[in-house]
Amino acid sequence: MPRAQRRDLQVRRLPRFIDDLTEAYAYLSERNPCAGDRLLDVVEATIEMLSAFPELGRPRDDLRTGVRSFKLRRFQHILFYRLDAQEMALLRLLHGARERRRNL
Repeated sequence: MPRAQRRDLQVRRLPRFIDDLTEAYAYLSERNPCAGDRLLDVVEATIEMLSAFPELGRPRDDLRTGVRSFKLRRFQHILFYRLDAQEMALLRLLHGARERRRNL
């Protein structure tokens, strides 16, 4: 199997993604401040990994053409993003229990 090539894409955080992350952080931090901080750390590590190897995410053409997703480690959240030649646009960060089709 061929090895994935590193791409180092520019990352653009769309407003809905920022709102989702802010909401998830607030919810977790209210219950456990350390969990909120861990979420931010995991999201940033995931973004860094996906900007280098964007094909690691699962294609989600079933939801919307060109969208990919990646489940965060240790959390029930899924990061949704779209790629073009030089950029990875972060679309949403949704809890796994949320209706994906309606929210993308």
